[in-house]
Amino acid sequence: MARLGIVFSGAGGKMRRDYMITFPNGRKISTICISTALGIDGRGILPRMISGDYRDLISTVHSTNTTIFGKSTTRRKRSGNFHFWRPWTWKYIQNFGVDGMLNAYGLTNQGVDAHSKEIARAVGRDIQIIPNFFPFFNEGKEVASKDVFDAIDIFRARMGKNFWAIELSFSCPNTKECITDNTDSAVWLMTRAKAYAPDIMFIVKISVVHPFGFAQQLHEAGADVIHSANTIPYNILYEGASPLQKVGGGGVSGGPAFVMAHEYNAELLQYYSGPIILGCGIVGKSKMLKYLQLASGRENQVSFSMCTAVLRRPKWAKKQVLSYSKQ
Repeated sequence: MARLGIVFSGAGGKMRRDYMITFPNGRKISTICISTALGIDGRGILPRMISGDYRDLISTVHSTNTTIFGKSTTRRKRSGNFHFWRPWTWKYIQNFGVDGMLNAYGLTNQGVDAHSKEIARAVGRDIQIIPNFFPFFNEGKEVASKDVFDAIDIFRARMGKNFWAIELSFSCPNTKECITDNTDSAVWLMTRAKAYAPDIMFIVKISVVHPFGFAQQLHEAGADVIHSANTIPYNILYEGASPLQKVGGGGVSGGPAFVMAHEYNAELLQYYSGPIILGCGIVGKSKMLKYLQLASGRENQVSFSMCTAVLRRPKWAKKQVLSYSKQ
Protein backbone atom coordinates (compact mmCIF):
# COMPACT_ATOMS: atom_id res chain seq x y z
CA MET A 1 0.00 0.00 0.00
CA ALA A 2 1.25 3.47 -0.77
CA ARG A 3 2.44 5.86 1.90
CA LEU A 4 1.47 9.33 0.75
CA GLY A 5 2.98 12.73 1.36
CA ILE A 6 2.95 16.37 0.31
CA VAL A 7 5.92 18.42 -0.79
CA PHE A 8 5.80 22.21 -0.67
CA SER A 9 8.06 24.39 -2.78
CA GLY A 10 8.19 27.90 -4.08
CA ALA A 11 10.20 31.05 -4.46
CA GLY A 12 10.00 34.46 -2.84
CA GLY A 13 7.81 33.15 -0.06
CA LYS A 14 5.09 32.01 -2.43
CA MET A 15 4.22 28.41 -1.65
CA ARG A 16 2.98 25.93 -4.19
CA ARG A 17 1.55 22.57 -3.21
CA ASP A 18 3.00 19.57 -4.99
CA TYR A 19 1.74 16.01 -5.06
CA MET A 20 3.80 12.90 -4.74
CA ILE A 21 2.92 9.27 -4.03
CA THR A 22 5.60 7.57 -1.98
CA PHE A 23 5.71 3.83 -1.37
CA PRO A 24 7.08 2.02 1.69
CA ASN A 25 10.16 0.98 -0.29
CA GLY A 26 11.03 4.63 -0.85
CA ARG A 27 10.05 4.65 -4.52
CA LYS A 28 7.87 7.46 -5.81
CA ILE A 29 5.49 8.43 -8.57
CA SER A 30 6.25 12.01 -9.52
CA THR A 31 3.64 14.77 -9.49
CA ILE A 32 3.66 14.88 -13.27
CA CYS A 33 4.23 11.53 -14.94
CA ILE A 34 4.52 10.65 -18.61
CA SER A 35 2.35 7.84 -19.95
CA THR A 36 3.15 5.85 -23.12
CA ALA A 37 4.45 8.85 -25.11
CA LEU A 38 8.11 7.90 -24.60
CA GLY A 39 7.79 4.35 -25.88
CA ILE A 40 8.27 0.94 -24.30
CA ASP A 41 11.44 1.87 -22.42
CA GLY A 42 11.08 5.62 -21.87
CA ARG A 43 13.78 6.66 -24.33
CA GLY A 44 11.45 7.99 -27.03
CA ILE A 45 9.61 6.74 -30.07
CA LEU A 46 10.12 7.05 -33.79
CA PRO A 47 9.36 9.10 -35.82
CA ARG A 48 8.90 11.69 -33.04
CA MET A 49 12.64 11.66 -32.33
CA ILE A 50 13.23 13.91 -35.33
CA SER A 51 11.71 16.76 -33.29
CA GLY A 52 14.25 18.73 -31.28
CA ASP A 53 11.55 19.85 -28.83
CA TYR A 54 10.57 16.23 -28.20
CA ARG A 55 14.19 15.21 -27.61
CA ASP A 56 14.65 18.17 -25.28
CA LEU A 57 11.60 17.09 -23.29
CA ILE A 58 12.96 13.55 -23.00
CA SER A 59 16.22 14.90 -21.62
CA THR A 60 14.30 16.98 -19.06
CA VAL A 61 12.13 14.04 -18.03
CA HIS A 62 15.21 11.90 -17.44
CA SER A 63 17.18 14.57 -15.56
CA THR A 64 14.29 15.33 -13.19
CA ASN A 65 13.59 11.65 -12.41
CA THR A 66 10.07 12.06 -13.71
CA THR A 67 8.09 8.82 -13.61
CA ILE A 68 7.48 7.26 -17.02
CA PHE A 69 4.90 4.59 -17.80
CA GLY A 70 5.90 2.63 -20.87
CA LYS A 71 3.77 1.63 -23.80
CA SER A 72 2.11 -1.73 -23.36
CA THR A 73 4.00 -4.93 -23.89
CA THR A 74 2.33 -8.33 -24.15
CA ARG A 75 3.48 -11.83 -23.25
CA ARG A 76 4.27 -12.70 -26.86
CA LYS A 77 5.13 -10.64 -29.92
CA ARG A 78 2.07 -8.91 -31.31
CA SER A 79 1.68 -7.41 -34.75
CA GLY A 80 -0.86 -4.65 -34.37
CA ASN A 81 -1.72 -1.93 -36.86
CA PHE A 82 1.19 0.52 -36.72
CA HIS A 83 4.71 -0.39 -37.84
CA PHE A 84 7.35 2.31 -38.17
CA TRP A 85 9.10 0.54 -41.04
CA ARG A 86 5.82 0.35 -43.00
CA PRO A 87 5.02 4.00 -43.82
CA TRP A 88 1.58 3.10 -45.11
CA THR A 89 0.62 2.25 -41.50
CA TRP A 90 1.57 5.67 -40.12
CA LYS A 91 -1.99 6.82 -40.77
CA TYR A 92 -3.09 4.73 -37.80
CA ILE A 93 -1.56 7.32 -35.47
CA GLN A 94 -2.64 10.81 -36.46
CA ASN A 95 -3.18 14.29 -35.10
CA PHE A 96 -6.80 14.99 -34.28
CA GLY A 97 -8.00 18.56 -33.96
CA VAL A 98 -5.68 21.28 -32.68
CA ASP A 99 -4.47 19.43 -29.59
CA GLY A 100 -5.60 15.81 -29.82
CA MET A 101 -4.63 12.50 -31.32
CA LEU A 102 -6.45 9.52 -32.77
CA ASN A 103 -4.66 6.21 -32.77
CA ALA A 104 -5.26 2.58 -33.56
CA TYR A 105 -1.76 1.42 -32.65
CA GLY A 106 -3.05 -2.02 -31.83
CA LEU A 107 -0.48 -2.94 -29.17
CA THR A 108 2.27 -3.57 -31.71
CA ASN A 109 5.25 -4.85 -29.72
CA GLN A 110 7.97 -7.50 -29.61
CA GLY A 111 6.76 -9.23 -26.44
CA VAL A 112 7.94 -9.09 -22.86
CA ASP A 113 11.03 -11.25 -23.42
CA ALA A 114 12.49 -8.72 -25.87
CA HIS A 115 11.24 -5.53 -24.24
CA SER A 116 12.35 -6.45 -20.74
CA LYS A 117 15.95 -6.22 -21.98
CA GLU A 118 15.38 -2.71 -23.32
CA ILE A 119 13.65 -1.61 -20.11
CA ALA A 120 16.45 -3.09 -18.01
CA ARG A 121 19.01 -1.08 -19.98
CA ALA A 122 16.94 2.07 -19.48
CA VAL A 123 16.64 1.72 -15.71
CA GLY A 124 20.35 0.94 -15.62
CA ARG A 125 20.80 4.49 -16.89
CA ASP A 126 18.60 5.85 -14.08
CA ILE A 127 15.53 6.33 -16.26
CA GLN A 128 12.47 6.09 -14.02
CA ILE A 129 10.47 3.73 -16.20
CA ILE A 130 7.63 1.53 -14.97
CA PRO A 131 6.73 -1.20 -17.49
CA ASN A 132 3.18 -1.57 -18.71
CA PHE A 133 1.71 -5.00 -19.41
CA PHE A 134 -1.54 -5.86 -21.17
CA PRO A 135 -3.08 -9.26 -20.28
CA PHE A 136 -5.54 -10.70 -22.78
CA PHE A 137 -8.63 -12.37 -21.34
CA ASN A 138 -9.87 -13.75 -24.66
CA GLU A 139 -8.05 -17.04 -24.02
CA GLY A 140 -9.40 -17.34 -20.49
CA LYS A 141 -8.58 -15.98 -17.06
CA GLU A 142 -6.05 -18.69 -16.25
CA VAL A 143 -4.02 -17.92 -19.36
CA ALA A 144 -4.12 -14.18 -18.58
CA SER A 145 -3.01 -14.91 -15.03
CA LYS A 146 -0.09 -17.07 -16.18
CA ASP A 147 0.96 -14.36 -18.64
CA VAL A 148 1.10 -11.79 -15.85
CA PHE A 149 3.08 -14.15 -13.61
CA ASP A 150 5.49 -14.84 -16.47
CA ALA A 151 5.90 -11.11 -17.11
CA ILE A 152 6.64 -10.47 -13.44
CA ASP A 153 9.23 -13.25 -13.38
CA ILE A 154 10.89 -12.00 -16.57
CA PHE A 155 11.05 -8.38 -15.42
CA ARG A 156 12.38 -9.46 -12.02
CA ALA A 157 15.09 -11.60 -13.61
CA ARG A 158 16.18 -8.85 -16.02
CA MET A 159 15.76 -5.76 -13.84
CA GLY A 160 16.61 -7.11 -10.41
CA LYS A 161 16.06 -4.59 -7.63
CA ASN A 162 15.04 -2.00 -10.23
CA PHE A 163 11.81 -3.89 -10.81
CA TRP A 164 9.58 -2.54 -8.09
CA ALA A 165 6.35 -1.68 -9.93
CA ILE A 166 4.30 -2.68 -12.94
CA GLU A 167 1.31 -1.09 -14.61
CA LEU A 168 -1.42 -3.47 -15.73
CA SER A 169 -3.68 -2.15 -18.45
CA PHE A 170 -7.26 -3.34 -18.59
CA SER A 171 -8.30 -0.51 -20.87
CA CYS A 172 -6.75 -0.45 -24.34
CA PRO A 173 -9.48 0.30 -26.94
CA ASN A 174 -7.31 -0.98 -29.80
CA THR A 175 -7.83 -4.69 -29.29
CA LYS A 176 -10.66 -7.02 -30.22
CA GLU A 177 -11.49 -7.54 -26.57
CA CYS A 178 -14.53 -5.83 -25.10
CA ILE A 179 -13.04 -3.96 -22.17
CA THR A 180 -16.48 -3.22 -20.75
CA ASP A 181 -16.86 -6.94 -20.04
CA ASN A 182 -13.54 -7.55 -18.30
CA THR A 183 -14.20 -6.11 -14.85
CA ASP A 184 -14.83 -9.35 -12.96
CA SER A 185 -11.85 -11.04 -14.62
CA ALA A 186 -9.63 -8.04 -13.91
CA VAL A 187 -10.49 -7.99 -10.19
CA TRP A 188 -9.89 -11.74 -10.00
CA LEU A 189 -6.54 -11.33 -11.76
CA MET A 190 -5.52 -8.44 -9.52
CA THR A 191 -6.08 -10.58 -6.44
CA ARG A 192 -3.94 -13.36 -7.89
CA ALA A 193 -1.17 -11.02 -9.06
CA LYS A 194 -0.82 -9.31 -5.68
CA ALA A 195 -0.68 -12.66 -3.92
CA TYR A 196 1.98 -13.83 -6.38
CA ALA A 197 4.16 -10.71 -6.00
CA PRO A 198 3.25 -8.89 -2.78
CA ASP A 199 6.47 -6.87 -2.90
CA ILE A 200 5.60 -5.32 -6.25
CA MET A 201 3.55 -2.12 -6.50
CA PHE A 202 0.68 -2.50 -8.95
CA ILE A 203 -0.68 0.46 -10.91
CA VAL A 204 -3.83 -0.37 -12.87
CA LYS A 205 -4.98 1.66 -15.87
CA ILE A 206 -8.72 1.86 -16.46
CA SER A 207 -11.10 3.40 -19.02
CA VAL A 208 -14.08 5.75 -18.95
CA VAL A 209 -16.17 2.79 -20.14
CA HIS A 210 -15.59 1.01 -16.83
CA PRO A 211 -18.14 1.36 -14.00
CA PHE A 212 -17.20 3.78 -11.22
CA GLY A 213 -17.01 1.05 -8.59
CA PHE A 214 -14.38 -0.83 -10.58
CA ALA A 215 -11.48 1.25 -9.25
CA GLN A 216 -12.37 0.59 -5.61
CA GLN A 217 -12.79 -3.12 -6.32
CA LEU A 218 -9.33 -3.23 -7.87
CA HIS A 219 -7.86 -1.33 -4.92
CA GLU A 220 -9.41 -3.76 -2.43
CA ALA A 221 -8.08 -6.66 -4.55
CA GLY A 222 -4.51 -5.37 -4.25
CA ALA A 223 -3.99 -2.52 -6.72
CA ASP A 224 -1.80 0.11 -5.09
CA VAL A 225 -2.66 2.94 -7.49
CA ILE A 226 -5.39 3.48 -10.09
CA HIS A 227 -4.52 5.31 -13.32
CA SER A 228 -7.55 6.96 -14.93
CA ALA A 229 -8.13 7.22 -17.75
CA ASN A 230 -6.85 5.60 -20.90
CA THR A 231 -7.54 6.93 -24.41
CA ILE A 232 -11.27 7.03 -25.13
CA PRO A 233 -12.80 4.84 -27.87
CA TYR A 234 -13.83 7.02 -30.83
CA ASN A 235 -17.41 5.69 -30.88
CA ILE A 236 -17.92 6.75 -27.27
CA LEU A 237 -17.17 10.37 -28.11
CA TYR A 238 -18.62 10.72 -31.60
CA GLU A 239 -21.43 9.52 -33.80
CA GLY A 240 -20.61 8.23 -37.24
CA ALA A 241 -17.66 6.31 -38.58
CA SER A 242 -14.17 6.95 -37.31
CA PRO A 243 -11.43 7.94 -39.78
CA LEU A 244 -9.81 4.70 -38.60
CA GLN A 245 -12.95 2.61 -38.79
CA LYS A 246 -11.16 0.04 -40.96
CA VAL A 247 -9.02 -0.96 -37.99
CA GLY A 248 -11.61 -0.70 -35.25
CA GLY A 249 -12.07 3.04 -34.85
CA GLY A 250 -9.14 3.82 -32.57
CA GLY A 251 -8.95 5.88 -29.42
CA VAL A 252 -9.06 9.65 -28.90
CA SER A 253 -6.72 11.46 -26.53
CA GLY A 254 -5.73 15.03 -25.72
CA GLY A 255 -8.04 18.03 -25.90
CA PRO A 256 -10.97 16.32 -27.66
CA ALA A 257 -11.10 13.73 -24.84
CA PHE A 258 -10.76 16.19 -21.97
CA VAL A 259 -14.41 16.93 -21.12
CA MET A 260 -15.49 13.30 -20.94
CA ALA A 261 -12.35 12.21 -19.10
CA HIS A 262 -12.58 15.05 -16.58
CA GLU A 263 -16.26 14.36 -15.91
CA TYR A 264 -15.57 10.65 -15.49
CA ASN A 265 -12.68 11.27 -13.10
CA ALA A 266 -14.72 13.75 -11.07
CA GLU A 267 -17.42 11.12 -10.58
CA LEU A 268 -14.87 8.37 -10.00
CA LEU A 269 -13.42 10.22 -7.01
CA GLN A 270 -16.80 9.88 -5.31
CA TYR A 271 -16.45 6.09 -5.39
CA TYR A 272 -12.72 5.56 -4.99
CA SER A 273 -10.71 6.43 -1.89
CA GLY A 274 -7.16 5.33 -2.73
CA PRO A 275 -4.16 6.82 -4.54
CA ILE A 276 -4.87 7.79 -8.12
CA ILE A 277 -3.16 9.14 -11.21
CA LEU A 278 -5.52 11.45 -13.07
CA GLY A 279 -5.11 12.08 -16.75
CA CYS A 280 -6.45 12.18 -20.30
CA GLY A 281 -6.71 15.57 -21.94
CA ILE A 282 -4.12 17.60 -20.00
CA VAL A 283 -2.76 19.60 -22.92
CA GLY A 284 -2.83 23.18 -21.63
CA LYS A 285 -2.88 25.44 -18.58
CA SER A 286 -6.65 25.66 -18.19
CA LYS A 287 -7.04 21.90 -18.36
CA MET A 288 -4.23 21.37 -15.87
CA LEU A 289 -5.89 23.83 -13.49
CA LYS A 290 -9.22 22.01 -13.76
CA TYR A 291 -7.53 18.75 -12.81
CA LEU A 292 -5.80 20.47 -9.90
CA GLN A 293 -9.17 21.79 -8.76
CA LEU A 294 -10.62 18.33 -9.12
CA ALA A 295 -7.92 16.98 -6.82
CA SER A 296 -8.50 19.63 -4.16
CA GLY A 297 -8.71 18.02 -0.76
CA ARG A 298 -6.91 14.89 -1.96
CA GLU A 299 -3.54 16.48 -2.62
CA ASN A 300 -1.60 13.73 -0.89
CA GLN A 301 -3.16 11.04 -3.04
CA VAL A 302 -3.06 12.35 -6.60
CA SER A 303 -0.56 12.60 -9.44
CA PHE A 304 -1.25 13.70 -13.02
CA SER A 305 -0.32 11.98 -16.27
CA MET A 306 0.45 13.44 -19.66
CA CYS A 307 0.62 11.72 -23.01
CA THR A 308 -0.72 13.69 -25.97
CA ALA A 309 0.81 16.93 -24.66
CA VAL A 310 4.23 15.28 -24.92
CA LEU A 311 3.64 14.60 -28.62
CA ARG A 312 1.65 17.69 -29.62
CA ARG A 313 2.97 20.35 -27.21
CA PRO A 314 6.39 19.18 -25.98
CA LYS A 315 7.59 22.69 -25.00
CA TRP A 316 4.57 23.16 -22.74
CA ALA A 317 4.91 19.66 -21.33
CA LYS A 318 8.56 20.36 -20.51
CA LYS A 319 7.55 23.45 -18.53
CA GLN A 320 5.11 21.37 -16.48
CA VAL A 321 7.72 18.74 -15.75
CA LEU A 322 10.17 21.39 -14.57
CA SER A 323 7.53 23.26 -12.59
CA TYR A 324 6.34 20.24 -10.63
CA SER A 325 9.60 18.34 -10.25
CA LYS A 326 11.32 18.38 -6.88
CA GLN A 327 14.49 20.37 -7.39
